[in-house]
Amino acid sequence: MAEIRRDTIRVSLVGDEIVVAGLQRLISAEEDLELLDHGDGRADVCDADVVVVSIDEPSGEPAVRGLAENEACAVLVLSALDDDALAARVLAAGASGYVLRDSGATAVVNAIRAVATGSVLVPRRLAGRGALALTLDDPAEDRGAAERIEQTLAVLSDRERDVVRLVADGRSNGEIAQALHLSESTVKTHLSNSYAKLEISGRVALALLITDMHRGA
Repeated sequence: MAEIRRDTIRVSLVGDEIVVAGLQRLISAEEDLELLDHGDGRADVCDADVVVVSIDEPSGEPAVRGLAENEACAVLVLSALDDDALAARVLAAGASGYVLRDSGATAVVNAIRAVATGSVLVPRRLAGRGALALTLDDPAEDRGAAERIEQTLAVLSDRERDVVRLVADGRSNGEIAQALHLSESTVKTHLSNSYAKLEISGRVALALLITDMHRGA
């Protein structure tokens, strides 16, 4: 999704009414978050920058897939289920992040801000070594994983590898552009080329690809 370029982030809520009520109070207290009217109307979801969906069933990915069809918004899953398999499925279905409900108010609010800027939030255990904070060039920590990653990224140019490493570190396009002294449009071009060469669809797919390599899949 495109990075947000305004002072406020528009947020829509989907799911259990009790959870939604708590989120409404939480989001309303934040000056940079704008809560859209909660309801079943698709218009609210389509107008949102971030859709927070509460999922408490192992089969929640179809709902995420439907919401993720709107590429203009990011989908953040909030769940009571500490389930790596569910997290992987909803991320593969198009969610930009998976946060446990007991993570705390600050973590939830920060997650909304993060996915709004294009970051992907992967559960710590699923990512293997932190939510996308993967060190791709540290073979001493996991030589096998590092070798698998390097072999996979060998199809990329040096600049594409630089960009992909920063994406894997959870950086937004704007942050990558600043770090590499590039324009955001150039960063997007490098990402598009990298995704095509790696035969993946985007940031989430990249996260899952690197996770699989860390696990030796």
